[in-house]
Amino acid sequence: DSLSIADRSADKSIFATEIVVAGMSVSDFLVGELQLRTLIDRQSQSIDLELQSDDLRSAISIEGTLDSWERPELWTGNLTSLDLEHDELAAALEHTASLAFSTQSADIDEFCLVDVDGMRLCTSGSWQRNSGFELMALLSAVPVEFVNVFVHTGFVFNQIVSGEFVWSKLPNGLSQGRADIAMTPGLIVSVDNPVVTIETGPAKLGFDVNDDDLTGGSIYLPLPKQGQIAVDFEVLDVIDEGPADIRGLVDIELSDIGLLAGLFPVVDDVGGILHADINIAGTIATPELSGDVTVEDGSLSYLPTGLKIEDMQLQSELQENGEIEMVGSFRAGEGRAQIRTRADHATTSATGLELTLQGENLTVIDVPDVKAVANTDVRINFDGETLNLDGAIEIPFARITPTSLGAAPVYESEDVVIVAGELPDEIVDEEHEANIQIVGSVEVTLGNDIAVDLGVADAQVAGTTVLTWSGAPMPIANGRYNVGGEILAFGQRLEIVDGSIRFEDVSADDPYIRIRAEREIFGNTQVRRAGVLVAGTVSRPTIEAYTVPLTTEERALTLLVTGSDFDYERGIGAFDFGTYIAPRVYASYGIGLFDNENVIRVRYDLKRGFGITATSGQKESGLDLSYRFEN
Repeated sequence: DSLSIADRSADKSIFATEIVVAGMSVSDFLVGELQLRTLIDRQSQSIDLELQSDDLRSAISIEGTLDSWERPELWTGNLTSLDLEHDELAAALEHTASLAFSTQSADIDEFCLVDVDGMRLCTSGSWQRNSGFELMALLSAVPVEFVNVFVHTGFVFNQIVSGEFVWSKLPNGLSQGRADIAMTPGLIVSVDNPVVTIETGPAKLGFDVNDDDLTGGSIYLPLPKQGQIAVDFEVLDVIDEGPADIRGLVDIELSDIGLLAGLFPVVDDVGGILHADINIAGTIATPELSGDVTVEDGSLSYLPTGLKIEDMQLQSELQENGEIEMVGSFRAGEGRAQIRTRADHATTSATGLELTLQGENLTVIDVPDVKAVANTDVRINFDGETLNLDGAIEIPFARITPTSLGAAPVYESEDVVIVAGELPDEIVDEEHEANIQIVGSVEVTLGNDIAVDLGVADAQVAGTTVLTWSGAPMPIANGRYNVGGEILAFGQRLEIVDGSIRFEDVSADDPYIRIRAEREIFGNTQVRRAGVLVAGTVSRPTIEAYTVPLTTEERALTLLVTGSDFDYERGIGAFDFGTYIAPRVYASYGIGLFDNENVIRVRYDLKRGFGITATSGQKESGLDLSYRFEN
């Protein structure tokens, strides 16, 4: 946000500045303020650096001297202070550490950061042009929370670690290293969801690296009352050239997998018992895993769709040739499904992962607005590049009752005048080509118990459509869904007498729709019904009013909206206002639209279908006997 540079040179100084930077970002790290002060003269040189951010304050001071200004070869000095404050952590330099830099080498003696709680972190390092560099660190009572000083993990830790770490890099670029670290029991707590916690027991971590190759390692993480995670492996030395052999074991016992799954909120709730006993073999380049993995009494839920999977039982076998065989079952609602998979990791590009899902009466969606039950028989194959789908999905039951519908888009009024500047460019969504190709076909059938209640429409949908993929994510569809029920249009509730959604080898998001919805017209000897026809593709539909028998569209729209006959060609039409003045007596008063005649009518309903109507007007009066029938 701001940068200032000030010259602080005195008469005897060669170079003295003060640089202040505010509001600086380095990657995702935000620096509130950074101050850098330098003082360089012939007797001594010093640098002071202070940094402050929202949750971190750090300060460091270095001073020293150059051996010769005429022919400089060596600079020696001291790290005089180092302070670090983060949340409740406040560490400072225990003692001054010497420094030395030249064109051939660099050395820093051991320096230690300590705090009042007993933390001690000591580090030393050296670099030689001919032998590379080496870094050593000794940890004693160092909080794991210290890692959040450098990386925002999203978790809070109260464990303490102790141990040693050695890392070196040779002039040829190869690395060597070793670590042995122990961690005390404690808790891991999610910052975003504090109820998600993991209790850990006394843990150990160790590894060895030689010539950039991981030659061995071990992890032991006990989880009190929950189980443990243990990994132990080593890379065997070989005499001949080629990848080294690897041997190891992985032992995982968890009484509740939700303990770990809660840290990765892909789903809302996960539960179950996990057993894993895996052997590691093969070479470091192509390790082979074999063993057994089982999940007992598993459960999973996903709140956005209301999906709840319960009573999950899975058994997996990892074979040395790279294949994974898994069989199991689970319950969703009142239905139960069988699941089978096979994955050949040795030849993934050829066969890949195969999954078969078969089930009946599975509740796949259960939220206040939507509930759906499905029967599935689907096969999925994935080879790393192509996803192959095949099978059928039947939805025998669904209830769709959304409580709110999407709002219409809002545009600027036509009379808006821009007097300065310009409107921002419209955001255009960039279409990214999918990296995964999808092929295959799935038949989707809607049964006879699919009901949609939109408030403005009560519809039933049934039919079958086949979705076919040939690479692109959007499939081509062939099939038809029939639509029945009632809709609210032009202020009237209309009965759907003919409705369909047809897919005739078109993109699944642009089918052809045809909906005919009608209302009955009473008291008209020429027109029995009036309706609206919606036809065309979803992207370009057309809407028109009609009558049975056919009349002009203007007259059809009038009958559809009002139920009264305005015939402009014949000059016929009136507005009627009336009410029942007795259980069977209806009186009305009509005003002519094309003349000045007013008409009074009284209708008496004798019985179902039969009635007598008396009419009194300025031009004519009469008595009518009527019978109405419906089919």
